[in-house]
Amino acid sequence: MTYFLENNTFTIVYRNCEKWMLDFHKQVMFILVIFIFFILHQQKKAKHKQRQTRDRKMQYRNQHNSAPCTEPLSRESAVEEPDIIVAGGGILGAAFATVMAKDGRKVTMIERDMKEPDTIAGEIVQPGGIKLLQELGLHDAIKGMDAAPIRGYCIKDLIFNMKSTLPLPLSENKEVIEAKGLHHGRFVMGLRKLAMAEPNVTVIEGNVTSLLEENACVIGVQYKDKEGGDVKKLYAPLTLVADGIFSNLRKSLISRKPQVTSQFTGVIMEVLPGLNITTLLSCSVKSRAIVMYPISTTETRVMVDTTGIQPRNLKNFLQEETYSYIPDHQKEAFLLGLQNDNLKSFPTRYVPAVAVDKPGVLVLGDAFNLRHPFTAAGMTIILNDIAIFKQLLQNIPDLYDDKAILKAKRQFYAIRKKKFSFVMNILAELIYKLFTATDESVIQIRKALIFRSSLSEEWSLKLSLQVAGLSTKPWTLIKVCLDIVLCAVYLSFKSEPWYTKPRAIFRIGVMLHRASALLLPLIFSELKHHDN
Repeated sequence: MTYFLENNTFTIVYRNCEKWMLDFHKQVMFILVIFIFFILHQQKKAKHKQRQTRDRKMQYRNQHNSAPCTEPLSRESAVEEPDIIVAGGGILGAAFATVMAKDGRKVTMIERDMKEPDTIAGEIVQPGGIKLLQELGLHDAIKGMDAAPIRGYCIKDLIFNMKSTLPLPLSENKEVIEAKGLHHGRFVMGLRKLAMAEPNVTVIEGNVTSLLEENACVIGVQYKDKEGGDVKKLYAPLTLVADGIFSNLRKSLISRKPQVTSQFTGVIMEVLPGLNITTLLSCSVKSRAIVMYPISTTETRVMVDTTGIQPRNLKNFLQEETYSYIPDHQKEAFLLGLQNDNLKSFPTRYVPAVAVDKPGVLVLGDAFNLRHPFTAAGMTIILNDIAIFKQLLQNIPDLYDDKAILKAKRQFYAIRKKKFSFVMNILAELIYKLFTATDESVIQIRKALIFRSSLSEEWSLKLSLQVAGLSTKPWTLIKVCLDIVLCAVYLSFKSEPWYTKPRAIFRIGVMLHRASALLLPLIFSELKHHDN
């Protein structure tokens, strides 16, 4: 019996399986131990490589760092190694330098020309931007420059004689939360003065010609000093590309080229105190857009869409095409503005935000993301981007920590879509396309927008809050767009008598198709993660 139990097939198989299981457990334990040692070795190797990269950067800085060679206004430049290099001293560069300096970072800002810039873009700070200026400690930049209050928005279709007003909300003190119209150059100089007042900011007047790289990592910049004309190098753990809409540095980091969408020409009208407009007025005329807004208490900017037009005499063209649509009490001022003002034109561009994960560099502002200026969203988005990065970088004491910086970048790309960029980028492109449409179906949607906002002040407030940068929920924007489309469907169906309702149904189908073709690509572009 014992022999049978010891030699039967079942017992033999069982004992072999038991032995195999014991061997298997030993093999698994051995593999786990090897895997743990491998992970620890890789982590040690990565830390060693990061330490070597940091040592090389420090060695480069010690060997090659140049002292700033110009004195910003009356303040002397200190010869110090910066934590951050800011390439560009415009709205973004000056504001970012000030904010980082307040957080204890040593910043060197390199700007091509420290004189007041003369440009017609970026002349409105929306209420959301005013709020961000206060939060970032930059509100003094707009004091003393005769900035004009903007207390609401007005939209018109001058061909169909339709008009609607979009009010801005009231504060707790029952006062209108205003936007500000201002001279772009004066605002830039105000921000620069704040930057130069910070002990941690050094200003160099020079032209940044290229980024310095080693092992696919940006380690600094090369620039040409304006005073001496010498080519110098400056090294820092982090470099901000802030050289604006016509960025040269962007080309070395992002392959996607900006798309030119339109062209605008600007005129300044001198008006008497008390007679200036207090709204941002947007008009549609013969599929062209006209925008009017105050830039001081005695000046109004008129922006005329001149896309696809190259007249021999631009002044005559503006007089013939625009004069009749100017308010009566400002027509004389418009004619004087055409005669006295040096007309300026600029192309508008569209650039979706593209992720730049290269170590050692940040790309923000107009070099990073551009939308149409029709809704004046640019400065609000720039200030929001600074506020996001201010919070993220506060948790990174060592800017040589490329892994932490990369994590912060990816958090930034996600956060900005939820807060400002999704809503304001889509609105800017969408409203401009509605106001310059030639397609009959899209024109009907524009008429529905004006009609719907004139029916309900509560509904129009929802739209104005988004334009103002005070409401940044994507779903709210989508609901507003759906309301406009449904209103267009209702108006189209109502306008047809009973015996032509089938034609109305066909037109509604075309209208829905056109609306989808306008909105869905913009939503997809904002939701998509654009890799370089």
